[in-house]
Amino acid sequence: MHHNFWGSPVPVSVLQLVIPRVELHLFYNTIVFIPMVIGMYYHMFPPAGEEAAECTCAWHPRTAQANAY
Repeated sequence: MHHNFWGSPVPVSVLQLVIPRVELHLFYNTIVFIPMVIGMYYHMFPPAGEEAAECTCAWHPRTAQANAY
């Protein structure tokens, strides 16, 4: 539409009216980073009862085939 809202010289979101752009960016990154860390933890250290990942990045492989490497 080539029209910025609220008379801003650059495009802004509604949240940028309350939170500055840099802090909003850091908040968005944190929201994505935390689930990624949890997912990588469970990938590297699978819970007991679950099979280890097919890749060799698991630190404590639970299968005999993984121990052969």
